[in-house]
Amino acid sequence: MTTVNIKAAAAALGVHFNTLQKNIRDPRIQDCITGYGPHGAIMLDLAKLKRAWRKFYTWKHIRFTDDQIYHILTSSEGHHEIARRYGRSHQNIQQVRYGHSYTTIHPEVPRWNPKEPMTCHQCVHWQSETCSMELPEPQQMGPQFARECATFHRDGTGSPVLENGSPNEITTS
Repeated sequence: MTTVNIKAAAAALGVHFNTLQKNIRDPRIQDCITGYGPHGAIMLDLAKLKRAWRKFYTWKHIRFTDDQIYHILTSSEGHHEIARRYGRSHQNIQQVRYGHSYTTIHPEVPRWNPKEPMTCHQCVHWQSETCSMELPEPQQMGPQFARECATFHRDGTGSPVLENGSPNEITTS
């Protein structure tokens, strides 16, 4: 049995000290405490902690699949609804949509830019105040429909347009 303090245990687990410190009250980690060292430092059984930490912490490292990323990027659902569906936080969904994470998966699907609003007026399909794709939604919902539009293609960019919503069948304009 190897007993170590929290800092050494965090280094052995490959996590930040604060992550282990925040979760020290969890019963699975409490079982690993062997006593207290000098200056009130918590001492932990390292072998037992490694087994418990693997069960406790691995669920947080679940990655999105390619299909989930495509759904997140093309869905008209809000961040919170998608987050509930996948059991993640809405910040995870925002990071995917804004292009802060998973940028190499489906790079052909445009990411959202929160600083630059998307409107139908910026789309190459917008001509003479109507959509050339004959979508009725811009007239009913207004030009902000562009964020939900599957055929949106920003004027002046070289990004491809998704014709039928499939990531495999892509044409460039």
